[in-house]
Amino acid sequence: MAAKLARSLGALLLAGIPIAASPQSAIPTTKRATTAPATHRITTIENNQSCDIGTYPAATLLLPYFEVEVGKPADQAANTIFTVVNTSRAPQIARVTIWTDYGYPTLWFNVFLTGYDAQSFSMYDILATGLTPKTTAKAAVGSRSLATNSRLMGLDACETLGGELPEELAGEVRTMLTTGRASAAALIGCKVGSAHPSRAVGYVTVDAVNGCSTISPLDSAYYSQVLLFDNVLTGDYERLNADQTSGNYAGGNPLVHIKAFAARFIEGGTTNFATDYAIWREGMDRLGPGGCNVAASAAMPVGSIIRFDEMENPTVAVAAKSGALSLSFPATSAMSTGQAPFPPQVSNTISGWMYLNLDNAAGATASSSGPYSMVRPSQNWVIVHLRAEGRYAVDYDATSINNGCTASQSEAK
Repeated sequence: MAAKLARSLGALLLAGIPIAASPQSAIPTTKRATTAPATHRITTIENNQSCDIGTYPAATLLLPYFEVEVGKPADQAANTIFTVVNTSRAPQIARVTIWTDYGYPTLWFNVFLTGYDAQSFSMYDILATGLTPKTTAKAAVGSRSLATNSRLMGLDACETLGGELPEELAGEVRTMLTTGRASAAALIGCKVGSAHPSRAVGYVTVDAVNGCSTISPLDSAYYSQVLLFDNVLTGDYERLNADQTSGNYAGGNPLVHIKAFAARFIEGGTTNFATDYAIWREGMDRLGPGGCNVAASAAMPVGSIIRFDEMENPTVAVAAKSGALSLSFPATSAMSTGQAPFPPQVSNTISGWMYLNLDNAAGATASSSGPYSMVRPSQNWVIVHLRAEGRYAVDYDATSINNGCTASQSEAK
């Protein structure tokens, strides 16, 4: 898992926020006697050379959190939908992988995109009804698109993609995403996710790949032989609550090496405001084929979380008995800011903001056998979900403060 994110989320699109990359060397410029040399910004398809944060095309997209009520009818179920766009003239292949909230891959499939193509995905269709989008390498090509892409190979395997999943497979995926259990022999007795009956919870990655291989994301060959690092994908997502007894609202956002965030909150008031933080975090475990090594990613430590109210009063979360900082989150989660483990509100104000340092510290040392091959902060992303009166909602990204290339205070001295 961590190996995947270190490479395919290098200059990342976390949340679907793509990050284009720029090399260290600048374009040579002609110097003038009276002015400083102009600074030129260039882009590259090498997706791991930048720490910029922005809505740019990327090689990997991340849907950081989804919820699907798999046991309800489609017109009443909570659902998450997302769209992937190919911004290039050339055809592309996208690998979609669905992960548990502990960072274990449950299902992966390929999608063929013609030039300038867009493909939508309903997580309800995939998880509740077992249907994945049908695409084909034989699709008609538009007049402004290219028919071929020299970076793709073995397109015979892309002629018939998607359709109905075998019921046994669809049921296994639902079980892993709702109960955290799996029936595979190698996973018996292993918790691959947390339990949340009736709701499938996890996150999704979408990678640009060079062919329609079915190789597992647990296999290191996927990262060395299948992944592309071409910044060509972008997209967005929408979270839907269609049940009129509990909501009937929606929120959306664009489909990130980030260490710290500033996120607004508002809880209570005459309109019954409520705020959730959807938090995605890079895992701490190195997964292997068929292995169950997600224990550390189930409860990763947090650097610090501080709540500031409208009067600038800070509070921190501490353990009830020891008084020490005691915070941990899994690979992906969505939690109310009015509840533990977030710091409590201690004044009569209903709004403010929180500082979140989500570095899990696993990258404090580098190890060839561990998930972090270089010293760096872990990657994270935070989405703020505001709602009121059970009818209105909006999603937006928290403000990033430090990225993975920002020197720490000790390094900056």
